[in-house]
Amino acid sequence: PPPPPPPPQHPPSLLPSPLTLTYFFFYFIYNGNDISVVEADEFDRSFLNLKPTVACITSTDADHLDIYGDSASIEKSFRDFASLVPEDQDLYIRKGINVGRQARMYAVDEPADFWSDNIRMIDDKTYFDFHAGDEVVTDFVWDIPGVHNVENATVAIAMVKSLGADYAALKTGIATFKGIKRRFTKHRFGSGKIYIDDYAHHPTELDAAIGSIRKFYPGKKLLVVFQPHLFSRTRDFADDFARSLSQGDELLLLDIYPARELPIEGVTSEWLCEKVTTAHRAVCSLQGALALIKEKEFEILLTVGAGNIDTLYDPIVEWLSREDNAL
Repeated sequence: PPPPPPPPQHPPSLLPSPLTLTYFFFYFIYNGNDISVVEADEFDRSFLNLKPTVACITSTDADHLDIYGDSASIEKSFRDFASLVPEDQDLYIRKGINVGRQARMYAVDEPADFWSDNIRMIDDKTYFDFHAGDEVVTDFVWDIPGVHNVENATVAIAMVKSLGADYAALKTGIATFKGIKRRFTKHRFGSGKIYIDDYAHHPTELDAAIGSIRKFYPGKKLLVVFQPHLFSRTRDFADDFARSLSQGDELLLLDIYPARELPIEGVTSEWLCEKVTTAHRAVCSLQGALALIKEKEFEILLTVGAGNIDTLYDPIVEWLSREDNAL
């Protein structure tokens, strides 16, 4: 692995998700910091055990219905989480979300308390402008593609600025951030092909990933390889999954990854595939996926899902790299 970058002047403690923070894993615990950063997980309501000083809520979309039962219970859980933040000015919420109390709103491409616009990609780098009220800071730049990632950066900038950072430090932090594993991880090859791997496993997340590809790479032929995660999630959001997956030019749908669940009668990848409107679509096993991918004509390949589809990543990169060497 590459050598770690030098520690920041005031590094936070990080308690991230099991997905390793690229190049930042060694800050998992950093003794003596004033700030700890935690990824809060709503899956089993465990985020209600936290005592946040400052918090942001990026989404309250229905998910984990096997735990919550219905979307109303999920929304209540997020309202309960929001109530844990002592002060209104320390709660940041994506514009359009209602948690029943005052908060600072953030957005992309529309005015809010904090917002970003003028998003464009130049030489594989993403540029955007940041607004805080009447204040505008132009030309933040980083290597991370995706409008949804700019949205995440927007609230991160707003929160860290409120903790005393200046814009010069924020620009440096954004520019040197290398990303999080399986969050729109991108490779461009000499052949011109682009390979993107992403953890998205909910229709809203799929829309964000595929929508960003369509925005930044218009007209490119897109092959989507998706592994559904959980039988219950596939059942509960089947129509939304089908709509999201129909945005690709071609689809390979892997068998459903069961995780903690037993099969549900009638809920299969074949059943889901029938709902997709993309003309070129097929179901295959994880083991057979690479061979099928190699037969396809594409300009952009997206592998996406939260199961063990990540085991395709290294073989795909190795194959496309060998293709480059053969040119």
